[in-house]
Amino acid sequence: MINIVLAGGGGFALEIFDYLQTDIDSGAKQGINIRGVLDDVPDCELVHESNVSYLGKIEDYEFGIDDKVIVTFGNQLTRRKFYRLLKDKGVEFYTYVHPSSVISNKAKLAEGVIVPPHCIVSANAVIQKNVALNVYCGVGHGAKVGAHTVFSPFSVINGNCELGEATFLGSRVTLYPNVNIGEYTIIDAGVILRNSVGSFLIISQRTEQKEHKNRLIERSL
Repeated sequence: MINIVLAGGGGFALEIFDYLQTDIDSGAKQGINIRGVLDDVPDCELVHESNVSYLGKIEDYEFGIDDKVIVTFGNQLTRRKFYRLLKDKGVEFYTYVHPSSVISNKAKLAEGVIVPPHCIVSANAVIQKNVALNVYCGVGHGAKVGAHTVFSPFSVINGNCELGEATFLGSRVTLYPNVNIGEYTIIDAGVILRNSVGSFLIISQRTEQKEHKNRLIERSL
């Protein structure tokens, strides 16, 4: 029996807990048990809204031999922080894939990846450690997703895109094929990105509009 420990007790944790518990109750996932949640706040959202056990702070918990962790923070930098802390403690991570999602047998998912309902991960895609997708996300063929990256609902990256470490995609972000995003860059909700961008940036619809206007000016000169 694998005992799942959730690291993080906010809204995203509540969603993951619900998927897991439904899978267990329906028989879709066998041989796992949800032991509880770790969080700095005893009355965190997950504990308050469900019957899950509070296990204490992440830094203080003594992991058992059958424990595996899912990092359930929705912020990419927080995911990175606690993944590293837990890795240093020798913790094993659980990769969760919802039964409704489709993962190519040629795709590669590293430890601690979360794939919620109705996602598609296509052939030769590589998703590195501790990445969190959300509902109805798509990862195109040959795409590479850097560690600790977070997808918001309905985000799609097309074929041969590449995301650097700890990037963040807002809801309904779409990347054209072959677009590269640098590490620690945030793409705001609703952005359709046609060109590659660098690291440590915030890309919004306003940014895209400004860049589009600049290109029009350049063509007129």
